[in-house]
Amino acid sequence: MLKKLLYRLVYQPSINYMLRNVIKPITKPFGLRLPFSISGRLKVDFQNVRFSLNTNPTCAVTQQLFFNGAKNYEFTPLFAHLVTKSKVFFDVGANIGYFTVLGEKLNPKLRTFSFEPSHGPLHYLKRNLALNRLRNTMVIDKAIADHTGRLNFYDVMNPKYPWIIHQLNGSNSLQDKYGAQKQRFYPVDVTTISDIVQVNKLERIDLIKLDTECTEHQILKSSMDVISHFKPAIICEVYDVIENQVEEIIKGIDGYKMFHYKAHSLHPFSVFSEIKDDQNRNFVFCHESKLELIRDFFVLS
Repeated sequence: MLKKLLYRLVYQPSINYMLRNVIKPITKPFGLRLPFSISGRLKVDFQNVRFSLNTNPTCAVTQQLFFNGAKNYEFTPLFAHLVTKSKVFFDVGANIGYFTVLGEKLNPKLRTFSFEPSHGPLHYLKRNLALNRLRNTMVIDKAIADHTGRLNFYDVMNPKYPWIIHQLNGSNSLQDKYGAQKQRFYPVDVTTISDIVQVNKLERIDLIKLDTECTEHQILKSSMDVISHFKPAIICEVYDVIENQVEEIIKGIDGYKMFHYKAHSLHPFSVFSEIKDDQNRNFVFCHESKLELIRDFFVLS
């Protein structure tokens, strides 16, 4: 009981703001990382833009952004490079909207389709779009799948924060076989990338970010026609349990090359069995006609 009361006190937004700004400069010179999460509003700076994100202590995204900086979060430098050269962006698995917000801040003319079916992240995604006054983003509260209909969606709950209604775990997914153990599920609408293209009469997709916790292979397979036609750059999380399926799909799309993103660089590879890194699971699939877009990130041999 005392521990829960302490958590509630520490994660009051105003108290959390003061504590995190005391902890960070003390621990950073020694390379220490305390298990301290972020609550309330976080300011994010990257290149020439600044924006804010509403968050709570169940969100790993904002914890990493605060302690490591946006430049070191996931594939932010590569994303920023690509999104400034894009007109239409699909953020599939948007969570609280970090890449959605960053995309439009860097490229105000960008048209974004932001997909998030999970109740907690969807709540914060909408808040963060309003907070940052995004005008060209469409939030779609559906999961992208390989068909249109209804499916169960599985959420992970953090037992440290039972009083928090809108939990923001990044392992929420349409599947409950892989990753963190899910504690609850509910039905959500599902759709396909092809359906979204048809309904919105899209004439292009330039960039797709896929992070759906081990259903990426299903999305890629059902989107092969769209990918072949529009040839978007694809930033995709791929865990080892689906890498064989993803490899087969990408090799089945004429002209696409595969790259592993690590240490701010792109490393070309032919088969996933070459990848021995279990920590960095972000990959880029790019058509050979558009390799110039990512050439600045090629690893120097």
